[in-house]
Amino acid sequence: MSEPDVVSWNALALGYDQLGHGSEAKKVFDDVENKGIRLNRVSCNGMIAKDVLARLSSFLLSKNWGLETETSGPTDNA
Repeated sequence: MSEPDVVSWNALALGYDQLGHGSEAKKVFDDVENKGIRLNRVSCNGMIAKDVLARLSSFLLSKNWGLETETSGPTDNA
């Protein structure tokens, strides 16, 4: 592929996010916008889902409901 299209960028960003690299995913979306590539519904849904899940996780962790949290797995620091 000579020039990545929006589908390629979405796959890259959402892949980063699924692996726990949220800051890299956001950077990809920012880079896409800076390159003048028009984002689509998948891009927008991916960004919204990423933000909602991050906020929901923070909210749930702030509550003292005795929930177990997963301590192993992908992190943003990997």
